[in-house]
Amino acid sequence: MSIYDSLNDIISRIRNDFKLATGFANPNNKNQLINGLVVAEASISDNFNKEIIYNVIPNSFVQSVQTEDDLLPFSIMKNIPQNQPSISDGYISAIGTLSTIIPLGTQFSINGNIYTSKADATIISNAITVTITRSSSTATVTTLSTHPFATGMSIIMSGAGQAEYNGTFTILSTGLTSFTYTVSGSPATPATGTITATCNIANIEIQSNSTGSTQNLNSGDTVSLVNNIAGVNSTSYVQYSGITGGTDIEDFYSWRDRVHLAYTSPITNYNVANITATAKSISGVTKVWVYPITPAVGQCTVYFIRGNDANIIPTAPEIVTVKTAISTLLSANDSTSDLFIYAPTPVSTAFAFTAISPDTAAMRQSIIDNLNQLFSENADIGVTIKADRYKTAIYNAYDANTGLNLASYTLTSPSVDITLTSGQLATLGNVTWS
Repeated sequence: MSIYDSLNDIISRIRNDFKLATGFANPNNKNQLINGLVVAEASISDNFNKEIIYNVIPNSFVQSVQTEDDLLPFSIMKNIPQNQPSISDGYISAIGTLSTIIPLGTQFSINGNIYTSKADATIISNAITVTITRSSSTATVTTLSTHPFATGMSIIMSGAGQAEYNGTFTILSTGLTSFTYTVSGSPATPATGTITATCNIANIEIQSNSTGSTQNLNSGDTVSLVNNIAGVNSTSYVQYSGITGGTDIEDFYSWRDRVHLAYTSPITNYNVANITATAKSISGVTKVWVYPITPAVGQCTVYFIRGNDANIIPTAPEIVTVKTAISTLLSANDSTSDLFIYAPTPVSTAFAFTAISPDTAAMRQSIIDNLNQLFSENADIGVTIKADRYKTAIYNAYDANTGLNLASYTLTSPSVDITLTSGQLATLGNVTWS
């Protein structure tokens, strides 16, 4: 049922009103001028009604505006501009001859994207004392502080009491203070001796020349010198934290949500709603958890993620940026020492299937998509994910190519609830099929 009169209804009403008003004219005769005037007037009224219903009324309320132009006046009133696209930033490791200087402004490229170094960097001998443990053929190396070694680099391992651990190995960076490599045989674990990991590296901070999410790079990606430098390998490696922070212009619906939140927030400045809105005003921040009176009265704890980045867990500089922004909300008697901004601790859960029916590529992808949605949209800080929830996500899989729903599956892991503690966030690990 329409919420306004149809064109025929309007024509009928005008004809009846005209006849009652004049008492002698017949507006129903389609060959008379009066009929043409009636239809024309009805069409004008009909168009006016549609304009009111579909444009004027919705655009009178921030939560129902449909275009950026209509949202703009609301955003100006609350000083909430649309987040603009941003550049990416991070560290790479360049290998080469000791003491070689890589000057500020050196350019690197990958896939047509250009990145520029932010300061002079010098290739030095990075010799780091480490410990090693082994599982099967994988040696896991742990460093006492953050290391500059990146996935794909060749690192010299020396000093282990077991010869199998020593040599030059291509590594996989698994954390800020860890990496792995493959060893032969079955040397004792943990390794003994004073063990050192060594490579001649320049630690270089670079930023993208262009904006957008396509400027972000993953751990282990390789970039090439635009112009060769004597004593520096042409290929450099992206470190574990990646090149991150590049975002696209904020989409309309996200912007509208932030503006709407401002109109529905309490008047006081330092509150959950404003803290959330301020954190989300930083490009790339997609989800925020605010815990007032935590860990004590007068204190506030905030967690956030960057849901559109390759690694949703914020880096240390990104945490500083958000804290700086939220700190502007503090009143004169509030202290920044009582404001705690954290990245969640990710708890990755791998899913291992031994059978699904029907077993098709589209069905497998549907299962992965459903699990991704569960973890990205419904996972909460410190909240256990019940087994029934991830099983439901799996059962809702659908093969769009055949039109078939998932009939059955065998999941070997996980089999119980995904239990989390304070500050932890469940993330989806590898999904395997056998």
